[in-house]
This record gives sequence, C-alpha cells and structure tokens, in this order.
Amino acid sequence: MLKLSQSYTTKQPQNESTNNAKDYSFKKRTYESIEWHRMGYLMLKTAQFDIAEKLYEELLKTTTNDSDRVYTYHRLGCVANGHGKYKEAFKCHEKALELHQKTVHDEDFSLTNIYNGIGLCYYNMGDYLNALDYYEKAMEITKRGWPPNHPYLANSYNNIVSVYNSIGDYSKALEYCEKALEIRKMAIPENHSDMATSYNSIGEVYDHIGDYSKALEYYEKALKIRQKCLLENHPDLASSYDHIGLANYFTGNYAKAHQCCEKALEIRKIALPPKHPYLAASYSNIGEMYDDMGDYSRALEYYEKALEIRTIALPPNHPDLGAIYNNIGSIHFTRGDYPKSLAFLETALAIRQKTLPSTHPHVKQSIDKLSKLKQKM
Repeated sequence: MLKLSQSYTTKQPQNESTNNAKDYSFKKRTYESIEWHRMGYLMLKTAQFDIAEKLYEELLKTTTNDSDRVYTYHRLGCVANGHGKYKEAFKCHEKALELHQKTVHDEDFSLTNIYNGIGLCYYNMGDYLNALDYYEKAMEITKRGWPPNHPYLANSYNNIVSVYNSIGDYSKALEYCEKALEIRKMAIPENHSDMATSYNSIGEVYDHIGDYSKALEYYEKALKIRQKCLLENHPDLASSYDHIGLANYFTGNYAKAHQCCEKALEIRKIALPPKHPYLAASYSNIGEMYDDMGDYSRALEYYEKALEIRTIALPPNHPDLGAIYNNIGSIHFTRGDYPKSLAFLETALAIRQKTLPSTHPHVKQSIDKLSKLKQKM
C-alpha cells in the first residue's frame, strides 16, 4: 500500500507538471497565433499582400481551431481580392462561410465579415445585385449587434454606396454616403483612412452626376488624409490620384489631369500584380484622355492594354469590359472603320444589357452610338 501510495504521490506532481507544460504550450501557440493575425491584418491594411498571404497560409497549416480557420479563410479571401484574383477570393470566402455554418451556430461579427467579403467579390466581378444582397445581409447583422453610431455600420453603408453608384442610382448612393460620413465624424478621428473612404465615395457620386468641381473638393479631402496615413505606394493613393485626374480633366485642367493619372499608374505598377484590374483602369483612363485629344493611335494603344488585362482578370460580362469595348468601337467609328466599330459596339451593348439596369446611362450611350453607326453604314 505504501508503494502504491508513494507511486501515486510521485506521479501526481508529474502529471500536474505535464498539464502545466501543455497549458503553457497552448497559451504560447494562442499568443503567437494572435500576433500572426495582427501582423497579417497590418500587411493587408498596408497593401503588402504577398507577405499577408504567406502569414495566413502558415496560420491555416498550424491552426486546429475551427473559428480561427473561418477567420483565416476570410483573410485569405481579402488577400486574393487585393491581388485582383476575384474568383480565388470568392472561393476563400465561401470556404469561410461553409466552416462558419458547421461550427458557429449564432450570428457573430465573423459572419458579417464573410458576407461583406462575398459581397465585394460579386461587386468586383460585376454582379451588382448579388453584391447588394450580401452587403445588406451584413448590414442587418451589424444593426442587430452594434449601436447605431458604430463604425462597423458606417462600413456597411459605404459598401452599399459602391453598388448604387455602379447601377446608376446616385440619389440612393448619396443617401448612404451621408449616413456613413455622419457616423464616422462622431466615431473616428478626421485623419482616419475610413474618413478618406467616405470623402472619396461622395466625390464619386458627384463625379457620376457631372458636378466635377464638387467631386474634386471631396477627392482632394480624401487625398490629404491618405497622404498622411498611408504608405506612399498604397493602392488607395493611386485611386485618389486617378479620381482627381479625371475630375481635373472634365473641368478643363488637362495638364494636371494627365499628371495625376500617370501618378496613379506609376503607383499601381509598383503596388499591384501586372494583370490587376486596377492597372487596366489606369490604362483606360489615360486612353480616354488621348482619345478626347484626338490622338487615336495612342488612345487605342492604352485601350488595348486595358482590354488585355480585363479579358484575363474579369468575367466575360463585366461592365468594365463593356466600357472598354465601347471605347475601342468609338475610335474605329471616328476613323471610319464601320464594320470593326460595329463588332465592338455590339459587344459593349450586349454586356451592358446583361449587367446594368435598362435605365443606366451606359446602356443608353451604347444604344445611341449603335444607332448613329447604322445610319452611316
């Protein structure tokens, strides 16, 4: 009995020591996981997508916790989106949603993130109605889970703005812009990058309705904030320069316009992969300037670069493809090559009719151009 008792009493501290070691090891792994997630998020925010991808892929290999895997797949979706790989991003967010549905039975903020991520994928692929559906799902969860003046709700409103801007419902877009800005003014500092996002979104609405002076005012507010809080080659800075360039162009300041759009292109070449859709946007915008100046050969050169990228990176019925087909068709029309123009303009109209409301200005633009072309043939 003594031996048994001694055996027991000597083993008991040993087990306790093993448990402590396991507990310490678990806490250490948990702490390291948190730190890696923080680093990954920082890399995402600073647009260092390659580093973020490596971090999250390592986390996915080592994590055994399902809720961590949900979060990691979601973040990998954000990385893929940053790289312009929208189909890959969609798969990651769908995987996150599938895991969430299996392991988490309540609504929580991770579900909001996943819905927003899926919404962004649909948006980037030109499927605006599905994008709106997921953004609204995310917004409803946010409304139930957070106070009405919480920054998360402002983020949801701003996501919805992008859809209404794209489908041409500018009054609705402005309504959501103002809701988002009102919350952000109360909840975050003026020099926060999300304030720049709000100002940029409002600028886009005014841009679409042709109030370029007002658009420029908001774009410049956004740029000042981004210059203070972002790295010099951040893609959001390129976005600001691009918007300011186009607004300057439409107000007649051509030299400033070209300078800003070239600056945007320069940043995007550094910050993004060579086939990223944002690079295509830069090529298209610079092409439009040469087009309006009557330098059709140079314009066509830039349009064809944009078309090459968009054909690779976007779904075949994406509105941005419709835009570039329209621009190339218009140049062939101006040059008198009517058969070539017809092929491009008909493709542009077919895409726009599939993806945009019948009342959208771009649909009307395509119909009018085709009508003029057919009168010439």
